[in-house]
Amino acid sequence: MTISATATGLAIAGPENPISSIVITDLDGNIGTLDMSLINNSGMGLIEADTGYTLSLSGFFNGQNAFVDPFTLSDAPVYKTLYTIDSIYPVAVFDGSANITPFKFKPVDPTGIDVDADGYFDFAGNDVSKVEVSLGGTSIDTTGSNVVIDTSELKVELGALGLRSGIYSGVIKVYVGEDADPIIFAGPGLRSNLIVQYQLIG
Repeated sequence: MTISATATGLAIAGPENPISSIVITDLDGNIGTLDMSLINNSGMGLIEADTGYTLSLSGFFNGQNAFVDPFTLSDAPVYKTLYTIDSIYPVAVFDGSANITPFKFKPVDPTGIDVDADGYFDFAGNDVSKVEVSLGGTSIDTTGSNVVIDTSELKVELGALGLRSGIYSGVIKVYVGEDADPIIFAGPGLRSNLIVQYQLIG
């Protein structure tokens, strides 16, 4: 049978019952059974063993999380720590300049996180898909040429933001894998607070 996006079902699997079956119906009305096997203890990893389909399922093994929206939780270590920023503040930025400002981050708790030899967060090693820098209501990110990832260093052309003269508090958002929700590496109130003194030239 062909599994479609509308074919859904509920499987309950845990350490005491690591295999569970669900019955689903595809768009053509065909009914089939999928045998689900537990592949880790995080509650987020179930796979259909026979056909090789990998399904995006979620679940929890402890009572306190049983009724929590699973999409708001992550067990990945990168989500569970704060980050300190390696930069001099305030950062002096000139509008329209091609100057590159480098940023490096250290996780407060690096357990389970890929870091370089000096303990800085490794963007490539941690499956970072995008980094966005927001300042004064304007953003630039790694989908363009103004924000570039170089292993554990973030190189940002802040002069491309086109802001008025003033002092701004910015936000650096890091997206991991296919997660649509970012990790805030720097922002107001955090250990890493990006302060920028933006100046016009010419």
